[in-house]
Amino acid sequence: MANTILVFITSNISRASEPTQVLVDIQSPEARHSGLKQTSVVSCENILTVVQSDILRIIGHLPDVLMQRVDAALKESLALT
Repeated sequence: MANTILVFITSNISRASEPTQVLVDIQSPEARHSGLKQTSVVSCENILTVVQSDILRIIGHLPDVLMQRVDAALKESLALT
């Protein structure tokens, strides 16, 4: 049974400047093809694990540059920095 670690993505960008948040501005070149329909924030303070077979669909992917920011936000959330 394979698991996947998830974090929430929200269109509420009011906390985007916090170190556990990553802004995904769909107008930016790195986020334009992310699959998100509007500018959003990857919120890394709530982390959960689900069984991969429970995932119904994938809405998109973040490019490496944004995933590096997500990695940093996760480290901040877990106090690994």
